[in-house]
Amino acid sequence: MRAAMAGGVLHYLVKPFNSRVLLQRLDDYVGHRSSILQHSSGEGGPLDQDRIDRLLAPPPGSRSLASVQVQQQLPKGLSGPTLEAIVGDLRSSTVGASASEVAGRLGLARVSARRYLEFLVAQGSARITPKYGAAGRPEKFYLWTGN
Repeated sequence: MRAAMAGGVLHYLVKPFNSRVLLQRLDDYVGHRSSILQHSSGEGGPLDQDRIDRLLAPPPGSRSLASVQVQQQLPKGLSGPTLEAIVGDLRSSTVGASASEVAGRLGLARVSARRYLEFLVAQGSARITPKYGAAGRPEKFYLWTGN
């Protein structure tokens, strides 16, 4: 599931689910896909950054971890699906995780995972706890706070 979220999955249903939920997810997908096709065919004017960001956003009505947990717009270079995957990974850990561990589980570069984790710290959704070992710098462990 985490890898699918990092890859940009729009919806994920866990069995059992009813036909109403399935139809709603399919309708969301069709509407989102239609918007993308409309803009890729040149309709709706030129693509500017704002329009591209709206096209890449989750479909209206979808409830994503990133949109629920992080209330402000993401900085340039951070994506909602990857943030969701990182939030999901961090939430599942009771002892915290280093950027290297998160990166390894999600198939990301350590530097990328660290950028997302530092963003969550800046938002107050995570905190850093140093882990001291042998000589050298302490390793940073990120803990989910959910704020």
